[in-house]
Amino acid sequence: MAEEALLSRLMLLGFTKYEARAYIALLKHGSLTSSEIIKLARIPQPRIYDIMDSLVSKGFVRKSKGKPIRYTLVDPKSAFRGFIEAEMARITAIGDEVLKFHRESSSLRSVMGENVWVSHGYAAYMAALSEVFRTTEDELLAALYSSTLNTVLKLDEFVAKLKELSSCFVLYDLEPQYPLPVEEVFFRPTYGPTLFISDLTRAWLITGIHNGREPLIYHIEDIEITSLITMYFFEVLRRWSKPVQNKLAVEVMEQRFRSIMRAVDMVRGFEKQGLKAYIQAEGVWLRTGEPGAVEGVAVKTRRDELKGITSIVVELADGNRVSIGGLGARYEDFAAVKIRVKAAPRSASSSG
Repeated sequence: MAEEALLSRLMLLGFTKYEARAYIALLKHGSLTSSEIIKLARIPQPRIYDIMDSLVSKGFVRKSKGKPIRYTLVDPKSAFRGFIEAEMARITAIGDEVLKFHRESSSLRSVMGENVWVSHGYAAYMAALSEVFRTTEDELLAALYSSTLNTVLKLDEFVAKLKELSSCFVLYDLEPQYPLPVEEVFFRPTYGPTLFISDLTRAWLITGIHNGREPLIYHIEDIEITSLITMYFFEVLRRWSKPVQNKLAVEVMEQRFRSIMRAVDMVRGFEKQGLKAYIQAEGVWLRTGEPGAVEGVAVKTRRDELKGITSIVVELADGNRVSIGGLGARYEDFAAVKIRVKAAPRSASSSG
């Protein structure tokens, strides 16, 4: 689609002419500063911040916290889903055309170094939820209020994706009285930000939604910041919460993880039933730094809170043993990025 045609479509959707020009510039080029948007979209300099703040509030754009401020797209598919939910408008066809334009312009987009993005408003909140569930591949960790949980459970596509993922939710305000489509559920009556951690690689931190204020969403792509948030989730929220539901090694007999801690919990769940666990891990050999894979029966687990060590010792087919840690492992033989755990065959469970 030509730019002028897309410009007209966006204006039918409610964009001003300058908002449409700025959005098309981001579709074509990716992350841009305000100065770059002024030049590429031919926008008057005094209007730029009002225009970009409007796009942020509508849930189509995020801005960085650094200086100079950079703007980037919220994933177009997620953004338009959030806009539809919030506005109940007739935008499905136009959204499809914008997504098509986005795909056709993929070769022009640049990747920049910003890694914390900010958006606000209910449409941006719904777009963030859509992005969480659309992009998570293996494991989803969340700390949330019942209002956000209810929003998730009302949408069939979210529930269907939850059933495919390894998941652990900590609820702040209400202890659920019925089974949830989540593997692990904990209850900790406290106040805190809504958190979503996707595959241990990125996170969303949301404030305001539980008390009726305008949601403020931080989308975090920095692995070090995400690691700190993950540590907070496991060592503070999950650790001191009341267990409500656990399907691992009971209903769920095979699962894939990104977190070594939950993989260890599943191995220990099998041990309580007199079963051994079979491990398949992908990651990096710490001695050489080379990528590799480990496969075998779990013979030992270790969790040393003082040293911050959580690991699984696996016996390979040749009888050798390898210690597996998670992201950031230092003392083990192998740092696993992905871990699959399942019940070992009975012959392996009965041996040793």
